[in-house]
Amino acid sequence: MSTTPSRLALLLVAFLATPAAADDIFLRDGREVLGVVIREESFSKVEYRRKSVTQKVDTNEILRIEYGRTSDEFKAGLAALASGDSLGAAHAFLDAAEDEDLDAHIRATAYAECGDALLASNNFTDAVGIFDELLTTFRDTRHYARALLGKGRGLFLNRQLTESVGVFKTLQQEVQAKGLGEHWGMEAEFALLWAEEAQGKKDVLERYLDLQGRARGSYPEVANQCALRIGRVYLANDDVDKALPLFEEIVDSRLSTEAAIVAGAFNGRGRCLFWQAQNDLAKAREASAKKDSRADTYREDALENFEQARLDFLRVQTVYRGVVREQPEALYWAAQAFLNVAAMDDTEEDAERWGKILLKRCSDAYPQSEWGSKAKAEL
Repeated sequence: MSTTPSRLALLLVAFLATPAAADDIFLRDGREVLGVVIREESFSKVEYRRKSVTQKVDTNEILRIEYGRTSDEFKAGLAALASGDSLGAAHAFLDAAEDEDLDAHIRATAYAECGDALLASNNFTDAVGIFDELLTTFRDTRHYARALLGKGRGLFLNRQLTESVGVFKTLQQEVQAKGLGEHWGMEAEFALLWAEEAQGKKDVLERYLDLQGRARGSYPEVANQCALRIGRVYLANDDVDKALPLFEEIVDSRLSTEAAIVAGAFNGRGRCLFWQAQNDLAKAREASAKKDSRADTYREDALENFEQARLDFLRVQTVYRGVVREQPEALYWAAQAFLNVAAMDDTEEDAERWGKILLKRCSDAYPQSEWGSKAKAEL
């Protein structure tokens, strides 16, 4: 049956009245610009249309953008990220980035997401290549600073320290030259501090603390990165009383914090609890030698701390499995926690078996890592 002219007119009216999928912009000051259509993005401005009126917002004011009009591949990338499949996300975002039917700003975002997902999955060389592709293909992208930072991180994590420092310094210079905003200046400052820490420089702790103080409030992501490194420095010096609160602060804010930072904080807190358990055991042995009645209490405290540490390490392996670089440490120390619990609690019948299983997994999956080598030596 043919459609009459009046019927066709009604269908067109209904189609035009149906709202198109809209984009949402979330700003750093908490404001939201919802239900818009983004027309163009650059490192300085994002242009959008709302109700036939075109407006602009400074890129450095933007926290994130959620796009309503993307592609199946882009959506698959988001779903893979949500499930902890970083490598799957990278493949899906790359497919989206190479789709020339998508708007340029969507493709650029897909490249940026792909690069970050590759970093999370320990594919550092590939990540550097993707960020280079983004910087070459979309020179004016909103993700310009993000791409420079991601490239520098990929080089740093791939142990190309000199090259990474060069990229971080370029980012620092571009922040000033292009007016990229205070946030990216702080990100560059943190990255250079981390590189100095890796070089064994001794004055980084004070500068981490200074940067954390300046970032707290306005740039919590930078403050949390500082807190993680400060906690690690304290932990390396066996100053657990100072390290533990820093890790716990990150864990408490985990719903609004980058997964890689949270995973690092859970590993850090687990290590603090494990250290406290060992300290409790030492107190128990000393008290027992003196026939002190507190020996049993110290043993109970030790067992509880081993059990709590075990939970933190297991959480990294389950909830944050997409953060691959944190997995070897989590596996090794979870194994140690299981083995210590087995030695202390006869009711934990499978604890020793699980400890050995996790050591084997660590050794087999991460043979080139520090923790994989330690696990192999203990099998």
